[in-house]
Amino acid sequence: MAYEVPIDVQKFVARYIRSFDQLEVLLVVSAVPEREWSAQAVYQIVLSNQTLVAKRLDEFVEAGLLTRSGEPPLYRFAPANEELQSGVVALDAAYKMSRHKIVELIYSQPTDPMKAFSDAFKLKRDK
Repeated sequence: MAYEVPIDVQKFVARYIRSFDQLEVLLVVSAVPEREWSAQAVYQIVLSNQTLVAKRLDEFVEAGLLTRSGEPPLYRFAPANEELQSGVVALDAAYKMSRHKIVELIYSQPTDPMKAFSDAFKLKRDK
């Protein structure tokens, strides 16, 4: 039987994850929750773009998944509530079960929520 991504993971991805680099950044930082991470330290693991890694870290702070302190900033996995905590745990487990399904899920999302909303009202013509 094929692996199906749980609904709670689908909802978490739809709300918080728009790209593979976001997924990588979040999973790296959440894997060692007691550690404080600099953007450089995360970059050395994910090896994407250092500026983008810093941006992703700040986005997760705004979303309530990480905390930021100091200058230069250090980041720590510290979800603002149990729902966020369990969402990341479920995402990590689903990613370990079926990486390609999670990546597929990320890239099957509409890129612009307003466009997706407006597209829902477009009339389709019969061919």
